Amino acid sequence: MKYWIWGAGNTGTEYYNASIKLHNTAEIAGFIDSNPALWGRKVFKLSIISPNEFSLTLNKDTRVKIAVMGNVDKAEIYNALIEMGIVKNHIGFVCDDPRFEFLRQFARYIYDQGIKGNVAECGVYRGRFAAKINRCFYDRQLYLFDTFEGFDERDITIEREIGDDHFLKGRFNQPGRFSDTSVDEVISIMPSTGNIIIKQGRVPETFSGVNDQFCFISLDLDLYQPMLESMKFFWDKMSQGGIILCHDYTSIWTPGVKKAIFDFENQLGRFVPKTTIGDNLSIVLIKD
Repeated sequence: MKYWIWGAGNTGTEYYNASIKLHNTAEIAGFIDSNPALWGRKVFKLSIISPNEFSLTLNKDTRVKIAVMGNVDKAEIYNALIEMGIVKNHIGFVCDDPRFEFLRQFARYIYDQGIKGNVAECGVYRGRFAAKINRCFYDRQLYLFDTFEGFDERDITIEREIGDDHFLKGRFNQPGRFSDTSVDEVISIMPSTGNIIIKQGRVPETFSGVNDQFCFISLDLDLYQPMLESMKFFWDKMSQGGIILCHDYTSIWTPGVKKAIFDFENQLGRFVPKTTIGDNLSIVLIKD
């Protein structure tokens, strides 16, 4: 029985990838997305359609997997599907973000092993993952590096010169991407604000003056240049047994992430131990 995936972003496309790997031929009819910029496009040769167009395709056997993350209201999508007439038990949810469980387990490991170092996130956006880091590493300084205004045009220019077709046609190449945030908004959701250090601006310029030891780094920068500069900056500052978590490593929309890791290893002159974390999207570099 075929089903639709609501959400053509990272969660939806990586869920599709995982389905293919598990079942060889996934019975997926296509993608639904509320972003007009994606309507009419194809991903994995499957169409991305609007909710209105989807509503015209329905029958009693229609099934949907809701695959969205972050601040998107899943209940609103669920209720909209019910109103379209889809049977409740034909609607499922893709797991939100396995990074959260990985983060909790790794923080426990850090404290159990007595590994020293502070923590940081580069690429904060609205602070959803940063708030989890803040809670899990409750007594460590948390550095937050971000423009808090979206991608820097200089980094976008470099990404366009790489010339990957998925990036050029994808949502990360749209004007104003990730600009709908602010320092105040991020601080407002932090469990503990006393140990947060805001570093606003472009990477690597915001690294100036930072001379600390780290046990955990989250890199969610999406673009080649800031990813590469971040790994180069933090690697020698990592405690043994610490990790750099690189989000979007397997995403087709952010090819610069994988390229940055490849080039970082080449510049370092050796292989860096790595492992996945079970979200079909991220990879960690382990400081040995």
